[in-house]
Order: sequence, then C-alpha cells, then structure tokens
Amino acid sequence: MKRTSNRKDAMIEIIPSRFDTSASLSFRTALRQRGVRLWPVFFDRLSRISIGVALCVLISGCATPRSAKEFAEPVSLVSRVGKERSCEATGPFAPAGSIRLEQHVLVSDSEGNIPKNRHDGSFSKAFRTIMAGYVEEFNRRKRLGNAMGKDSPPPRLLFYFNGGLNFQADVEAQAERQIPCMMADGYYPVFFVWDTGHIPSYWEQIWNVYDGQVRHEPWVKLRAPFLFGTHVISGFSGAPVDYLVEGRRFWRAVRGIPPCSMTVRNTPDYCPEEQRVRFVDQQGGADPNESTVYAAPSADLSEPEIGSLLGYSALFPVRLFSAPLAHGLGDATWENYLRRTRTTIRRTVEFDLDRYAPGRIHDGLNPDEFRKVNDSFTKGTGVFARFFETLLQYYKGKRRLCSEWFCDESRTLSPDRGDSGSSAEHKSDDDAIVSALANARITLIGHSMGAIVINELVERFPDLPYGDIVVMASAASLRDTRRVITHYFENPFTPVPKMRGKPRDTRFYSLMLHPLNDAGESTGAGLIPSGSLLMWIDEMYEVPKTPEDKTFGYWPTAKAGRRMFGHAAQVRTLYRVFNRAEAASGEESNPVRHGDFNNDDMCFWRPAFWGVNGTGWESLYSDLPPEALQACRKKE
Repeated sequence: MKRTSNRKDAMIEIIPSRFDTSASLSFRTALRQRGVRLWPVFFDRLSRISIGVALCVLISGCATPRSAKEFAEPVSLVSRVGKERSCEATGPFAPAGSIRLEQHVLVSDSEGNIPKNRHDGSFSKAFRTIMAGYVEEFNRRKRLGNAMGKDSPPPRLLFYFNGGLNFQADVEAQAERQIPCMMADGYYPVFFVWDTGHIPSYWEQIWNVYDGQVRHEPWVKLRAPFLFGTHVISGFSGAPVDYLVEGRRFWRAVRGIPPCSMTVRNTPDYCPEEQRVRFVDQQGGADPNESTVYAAPSADLSEPEIGSLLGYSALFPVRLFSAPLAHGLGDATWENYLRRTRTTIRRTVEFDLDRYAPGRIHDGLNPDEFRKVNDSFTKGTGVFARFFETLLQYYKGKRRLCSEWFCDESRTLSPDRGDSGSSAEHKSDDDAIVSALANARITLIGHSMGAIVINELVERFPDLPYGDIVVMASAASLRDTRRVITHYFENPFTPVPKMRGKPRDTRFYSLMLHPLNDAGESTGAGLIPSGSLLMWIDEMYEVPKTPEDKTFGYWPTAKAGRRMFGHAAQVRTLYRVFNRAEAASGEESNPVRHGDFNNDDMCFWRPAFWGVNGTGWESLYSDLPPEALQACRKKE
C-alpha cells in the first residue's frame, strides 16, 4: 500500500496496488471508520476498465483483405452452400459453379485510386473485367431465354455502396455471400467498396492526413501525439454537454408516451398537421400527388425491455469515461471517413500543386498523363467517378476515352500500363459492352455513408439509365438529398435520342429504422453511448447549423422534409419505416439496428424490402423473378 497524508485535515488515503474484490464487508467498514476513501480507488479502476473495454470494442472486427490472387480466383459456390449465407440463391438466373469477385467488386483506396492488389491497380483492367462479367451474364440470360423459347430480360445492373464502420475485407466477404442471391433475383451486382474501418481511419487521420490530403513528410507524423492528446482533452471538455444530450434522447426513447417525432403510425391527436401521414395501406396505393410512406400498422408496437433498460442505466459510470473518447477520437475518425468517401469521386491530388516536388509521393503519372486524365474526367478522377464517366460514354455508344486509355499520337487506342490485349480484341469487347448496355437499367443502393456517394454520382452523371435509387439509413443531409433528387427529377432524360426530353421513370426509395430504434440503439453492450451512427453524427460529429442539415435517414427529419422536395420527385418517392420490434425467426425480416440493413436475410436488393407491394408500382419490376417481390424471412 501507498500512504499519503493531507496536512490540512489529517485525512489518510490508502490506495491499494491491487483492488481486492473479495474483501469482506467488515474490512470495508473498518476502512471507512478509519477515514479511508475508496471512491478514488473505484474511479481509478473504472477508468482503466472503461478504456480497455472501449479499445476492445473498437479493435474487434478488424480484418485483413484477401490477397490479389484470392481476389482474382473463382469462388466455388458448391462448397459454400448452406455456409455463412442466409439468403437463397435459387431459380433459373442463379449462377452455377463459381463467381469471381474481381468481376463484381471495385475498390477505392484512401486516396481515390485502385489498390495495387486489386485489378493490378489498373482502372482500364478493372472496368473491362467488371463489364466483361456483365456481358457474360447478359449472354447467359439470352441463352436461357432461347432454351425456354421466350425472350429473357437482360440483368439489371446493381451498384451497391457500403457505409461507415466497414472494413474492406468485411464488405468483400459480404459481397461473396450475397452476389449469388442478387444474381438469382435478376441483377448483376457490383460492390463499390472503400475502407471505413474505425482504427485505421483514426490512425491515418492523425499520422498522415494534413489539409485533407495524405502526406508522408516527417513533420506531419510528428503531430500525432499532440493531436491524440487534443482529441482526448476535447472529448472530456465537451462531456457534460454529451451527457445531457444523450440523457435527454434516452429519456425520450424510453418514456411511456413518446413525443410526436418518435412515432410512426400511432401519432397523438395534439401533433401538428405535417406529422399526419397517410400510408400505402390506407390509401390503396401510391399517392399520385405527394410522396408515399410505407409502414406496417404494428410499426410502433414493441415489448417492454426492462432488463436492458436497467442494464444500460447501471453502466452509466463506465460511459462517463467512454463517451468523451467516443466524441473526441470519433470526431477525428469521422473527418477521415468523409475524406475517404469523397476521394472516391475527386482525388485530393487534383488540388496538390506541389505533387512533383522533391520528396513528395504522387500517383505515378507523369505530368502530361496526369493532365490528360484531368482533362478527360473533369467531374472527378476518383475511381468511382471514372467508372461512371466511362460507363456513360459506353452507354452513349462512344466507347472508351482516349485520354484515359492512353492513345498514341495518332489518336489510336492503346492499352494502358498494367493491361494487355490487342486493339482488335479491345474493339470487340467495346462493341459487346455497348450492345449489352443499350437497354440497361441501373439500381443504386447505398447504406449510411453510401448515400453520400450516391448523391455525388447522381448529381454528376444524371444521364445514366437509373431505374431505382435506394438509400438505407442515409447519412447524407436532408439539404443535399433534396437538392440532388429534386434537380434530377425536374430535368428530363437526355443521353440518347430515343429518350431525349422524356420524363424519368426512376423511383427513389428511402428506408429507415423506427426512430425509437435509432435513438435507443445499444452499442458495445451499453459500454459506450447509445444511439445509431446517425444520432452520433447529428449530436457530436456534424452538429447541424439548421434542421435541414440533419441526416436524411432519420425518420423525424425525413417526415418533416418530405414536402420540401419538388413535385416531380415527390410522386416518385417511397419512404419505408421499419417496425420497432425485432422480427422472430421465420417472420419477414426487419432491421432494428443501423447495421442490420446489410444482413443477408434482409435481401435489401429486393423491391419487396423497399415496400413496393401495394403501391401499384409492382409492374415496374415485371422483368425480375417473382421472388424479388417476396420478402425474405429472418433466419435463426
């Protein structure tokens, strides 16, 4: 024991080197009678435990991406039947034998480039590999149709964008499980992946990121310990506000009569008029005059959770320490999440005028090649923007872009570095891609931060043939979503002569958790603050300057803002709010946590999951198998 004395009040403090949890009550009583204070001992130990637990929660789930060889090799579907997959890949369109991830996954690294261990770091190889897979599937469908004596519709292109708190390896594993199911439901899926793992993102932010760019100079790394200390101090200095905000939200979520904004169907009579919503089942289909809302009549029902409530309340002393860390360190992590998300569209190297200075690391292009790429991809040189720009050129029948594929001086196409094949082979491939895209329909699905990427891409490339735009628990702001979606629907389709001037036949879907589930979501077994990622964004990481800056994927925000969209957007929009209660095994799948949307048994790619049934829009999906209009069931 270490003894210290306070001369002012002669109080003796005893701080044991090891806290004896088996100490008897009589011993503790004796210590109290002698003036020994155990409260500092409790807080000292509690702080150490909370920090350890927080790190454990953060570190769990870190995964290593598969090698370049594993990425390119076929994945046998026979060996994976019944393993690690909850969705069903059955029917005539289900793939047989194997799939290749390199035909279905496009990865962006931290700076908006293709990693060297994916498609050899070559954009042209990535694009051709993915589109070659689409052409193969297009031709396979035609052969199936001929064998059945009828026309077989082409597969719909499905572009999925992951959200925050996702490691690249985890999203690739998700793709491996779900691609066969998506193909069986009539899609050709492509997963647009960027790493948003928590610890790597935070470490990069303090170790390499300066002024929004990844830098490798020693002076940038020297800032790391000071930044870490600043983040910890900032978190603890703002802790009282966080306690109050989280406490108020937690109380609003658990009280017997929730406020107007926290209800879906059971809206109290005293709520304002804009809170009153007519749902699909009440009006017999989609409303032809305004946006439509789909929610089950039992959406607000749930069983009382007294045990979890008491357990969460009991862990409040732990959150006294974990909440400041979640805010201080999480704020910096969120900044890098956003930077990584936005570099998929426009790389920061485009703004770096010193990129060729001695000692600087750049992307390997010489100045002339860099200028050609910039001139060709004015809407962004990030890998996702380049993919969409190139796809648009093929859809218009213009084939590839010379400046991207490095033409020679005579403007004759030549393969870029890391690629192989003759010009004749490339031209044949180009013709096949153009033919397959002639009547293509594209479905965009973004979860959480994926909605931010979708907004960027739809705004820059509105002339691609989007059939459906689906956002799940969108982390994009109401302001940005309203601006992009309203502008998209109010401007006619213009890319090809046959569609020029015609109104868009696209549908926009916004899927959301029940607001009480957003507000009360428990993370880390209650050891860190409650609330979904959307709550953390609005309350800690990007405090809104006006209500329109709140995240669009939170029902109270969308509910108040749905009439702010233009009329052309409103009549083509469907909101779906899921039930508060978790589905039992065998019932229709129902997400109750922010990350549940990506679960295999949700089948988030099916129109049934979006709430289409009963709207009158079912005929828009007549080219898909009947299973696509059937909800998946929760598995054990």
